[in-house]
Formats: sequence, structure tokens, C-alpha cells
Amino acid sequence: MGPPKKGGERLEARNVLQAVLLADSFTQKFRPITVERPKVLLPLVNVPMIEYTLEWLAMNKVEEVFVFCCAHADQIKRYLAESKWAHSREMTVTAVVSTSCLSAGEALRLIDQKDIIKSDFVLVSGDTVSNMNLAPVLEAHRARRAADKSAIFTMIMKSTQHPRQRARMGDAEVVVALGEAGVLLKEEAYEHKYPYDWRTKKPTIFRATSQWFASVSGFRDAALDAIRAVSWVPAAGEARITSMTEGRSDWCISRQRKWGVPIPVFYDIETDEPLMSEATISHVTALVAQHGSDVWWAREVADLLPDDLKHLAPKLRKGEDTMDVWFDSGSSWAGVLQANAAQGLSYPADLYLEGSDQHRGWFQSSLLTSVAANGMAPYKAVLTHGFVLDERGAKMSKSLG
Repeated sequence: MGPPKKGGERLEARNVLQAVLLADSFTQKFRPITVERPKVLLPLVNVPMIEYTLEWLAMNKVEEVFVFCCAHADQIKRYLAESKWAHSREMTVTAVVSTSCLSAGEALRLIDQKDIIKSDFVLVSGDTVSNMNLAPVLEAHRARRAADKSAIFTMIMKSTQHPRQRARMGDAEVVVALGEAGVLLKEEAYEHKYPYDWRTKKPTIFRATSQWFASVSGFRDAALDAIRAVSWVPAAGEARITSMTEGRSDWCISRQRKWGVPIPVFYDIETDEPLMSEATISHVTALVAQHGSDVWWAREVADLLPDDLKHLAPKLRKGEDTMDVWFDSGSSWAGVLQANAAQGLSYPADLYLEGSDQHRGWFQSSLLTSVAANGMAPYKAVLTHGFVLDERGAKMSKSLG
């Protein structure tokens, strides 16, 4: 954007790049998480989102930033005063406070009234996370202004994506694309349920990816028989876990995490054909028993293969998937009870004790691994309890802090 007009004439831009950072989201969709704290101060990987925006502006050599805030202005001003930006020589950051503002357009009008924008400026939301280089955008904008003094706004949009990966379009973009293609039959707004991630509180995006599965169908009946042999307290727990086990699909046991127990599989570099046999698993198991699970990440492919397969190492790569943590906890009966029989611990356990949500979690994962390996439940009795609630009756979870 170019500088505003004053007295009917345009002020010539100084060679200073300014920015207006909108700290308010001007939407209700982020409530209730923004009732007590502004969205820009919500953490992303333990860092307030406004930090990513300010770092991006500094990277693009913005010299003056005006943080426009209405709701939670005191929190934002306090954060800025205590941040490194309060002492930055390369970029000044100033809070601009309004007592009431309902839209980005109104925010710009109020900024214009304060007559603080003197040059080209960038308008950005305070939760922007980007590494985009603004230099070519500014160059194109200033070239246009050199040819046309009345040019005050330039928008440059470019869709970028990996050649082998299609970017996901948002709902609005999909509707527009369907309309332009002449295949949109009807459009209407309606309320419906949509899954949100329990930890980040953001909408879940579904992707079809290759994963590892453990088939449950082969021992489902045995698992149901094992359930009937267990004492459930309260008795309703038996019906609950029975219905969940009856309707359970195959178990997706792979996860894409940077930590965890690795799935010991090798892949052909050219074809992605997996190599995982009894021999390779036994060899990796022995290494893990001696050096810990980090041995998978620390050693080269050749060191992880048995001697008779080491010649294949140049053609193979290690898998990077980790095991579902529910598989880890679901195997605890083996690591705790069976592995410590000499200390007086016995398998199956006399009692498993947890909350009622574990009929879908630990109780069930423990049942499935134990039945698959030994044909029996890992516990003789299961006792479920209630939950600690806050003053509003909501369950207190680790994800809530």
C-alpha cells in the first residue's frame, strides 16, 4: 500500500517501510479461547504468534510497526514492553489502542485519522506465520507508483506448492472454483458438527496417507471372550468396552512423530517397497535391548541390518514412522508384569484402574495386545473412576494446562 493523501495531494513516500499489525481477529470463531487472552498471544510451539509476525516483518526490513489493538490492549502493550522489540534499533514497535473497533477496515480508518502512516506500508494480521520475501512485491509496487502516482494499492498473489503435492483449498475457494466451473448446483449455509483437534483446538484436516495397520479382525472374537472373563466395576464398563471392541476397525499403529519407538522397517529407495522380516525385526530388537530405541535413529542402515542382508544397505532407507503411543502403553503388561516376575509381579494383573475414557484407550489397547500375543486379557478386574471437574463442571485435562 502507498501513503494516504493529505489535503487532496499525495505525500511522497520516504524510504521507510512501515507496517500495520492487526492484533484483533474481528471474528467470533476463535471464542472461547480468546475470551481471556488475545489470539496474537496464544502460543504456537510455546511462542506467542505475534512473535512470528514481528520476526517476519523484521526479516523484510520493516522499520516501523504499529500494533493496532482493541480487545486485551493492556495485555498486548505489556507484552510488547517486556519483549526484545522494546529495545530494537532496527524496528520500532508501537501500540495503537482503540476502545471499540469491529473490522479491519475500521481499524485502517482510525489509523489514517492518527496520521501516522507516512510511507509504503504492509497490512498484516498478528497471527501471520510466513517466510515470504516482500522485496519483489515492494519492487513491483514502487515501479507501478513511479509510472502512476495515483497507484495506492497493489495485490500480488502467487500460488506455490510442491510439484508432487496438491495444496488443500479452503471451503470458500472450493465454492468459488465450483461456481466458475459451472458445476455448483446449490450453495447454502448450515450449522453442522466438525471434528477439532483436542490439543490445538483447530479444525482437523483429513489426508489420505500410507500407514501401518494391525488387523483386529483375526482375534476380535477372542478379545470379546476375554472381556467376559474380566470383572468390571462398575458393571456397565463391560457393555461399554464390548460395544467399542465389536465395532473397532483395524488399528493404525504408525505415527509421524519426531520421537517415540520406531517401526523397524526399511524401504527400497527407488520403489518404496518395504523390507520387514522376522530376521530384520529380531536383529533390531536385539540392538534396542542393548542400546535403547534411539539406536534406530543414531545408526546407519548397514548397522541395523543382519549380516546376511548388509549388502542391501546402499539400496535401502530407514523408515521414519514411530509406533502409536497407545501401542506402547498397551504393551505395559509385558514390560512391567512379565519382565519382573522374579520380583513377585504376576501376569495377568489383579486390577487395572483408570478413568472411564480408557475403555477406548488403555484398557482396550492393553486387551488387544495381550489377546493377540497370549490369548487372554492382561487383567483380572478393571475399576473405572470419574474425573476432576472445574467450577463449571468441565473435565480438567492436561491439554488445558
